[in-house]
Amino acid sequence: LGALRGKNRAVVAKLHDEVLADKANYAATVKGFTITRQTLTQRSFALTSHLSPQRLDRMLEKSRTAIRGRLTTGGLMRGMQQLFAEITAEFDQIHQLGLHLRPVLAAAYQHFYEKYGFEKLAPPDLDLERHRLRLHDLVQKTDEFCRDPVNLMTEKHLLVNKFYLGLVTQARQVFDAARADSEAWIGRALDPLLMRIRERKSDFERRLA
Repeated sequence: LGALRGKNRAVVAKLHDEVLADKANYAATVKGFTITRQTLTQRSFALTSHLSPQRLDRMLEKSRTAIRGRLTTGGLMRGMQQLFAEITAEFDQIHQLGLHLRPVLAAAYQHFYEKYGFEKLAPPDLDLERHRLRLHDLVQKTDEFCRDPVNLMTEKHLLVNKFYLGLVTQARQVFDAARADSEAWIGRALDPLLMRIRERKSDFERRLA
């Protein structure tokens, strides 16, 4: 009987030690997750900054002033085409910033796999390609707009308003959609890791009960 009690005490002590080890591992995992989230927030700052409405507003307002100052119809049309060249160049840079975040996130997931024993998890993907293609499509539409005989005969002030209310508004909508997608992605990029961390917490709390 004494041997049995001793064995039971040993089993209980072993289980207690395992739970404490799991608790310590959980605390380390939470700390690692917090650092990872801070790193992702810092690395994604350039992306969100380039997608800020204020940055786009400044670009569009500056271009509108310049376009209105053009004296000829040809100059007006070149100004419109130049604006879309600048918009697409800006978004191409945004697209590259998004691509650069992929290996950052992949490295974070690999770190949790190697250090904390997580299973191999696929991080959510940020895909801004469809927005980039939409803007390049608007470049073609801008070229068509500038060649349209009706537009060539339209009074300058009305033509500028038509351009900004039509094509430029569509470009703004693309930026708005890309910003919404990027912010949503940043918010959920670590969700699979967070879910596993919560599962581990529930597991050792259940064992303690």
